[in-house]
Amino acid sequence: GSNMLETIPVAGKAVRLNQIESLSTGGEATNVTNEVHPSWGEAAGRITKQLGLLIAGFDIMCDDIAEPLSNSYFPMLEINSMPGFKLHEYPTTGSPVHIAPLLLDAISR
Repeated sequence: GSNMLETIPVAGKAVRLNQIESLSTGGEATNVTNEVHPSWGEAAGRITKQLGLLIAGFDIMCDDIAEPLSNSYFPMLEINSMPGFKLHEYPTTGSPVHIAPLLLDAISR
């Protein structure tokens, strides 16, 4: 097979870059909320406040979310100011997290 990194796509032709599906296109979500080390949430909370947001969704890439955040390096892929809740409410794997009560609690503070 040819090496994709050395291939020049034909103009107008779609090229699939990886095998990972987006949640919006039918990908899967595993709920790891109970495994997240508190340092990740603390950093996300600080960043959310610094951006002047009430809530934010963070897409991050790390080896093990249960391990503490190291050297204040936050490997962020994207911050969503209007995050979707479906992956938490209806995960493919893991227990659901009901977001509405948590959001209402945060608003009432």
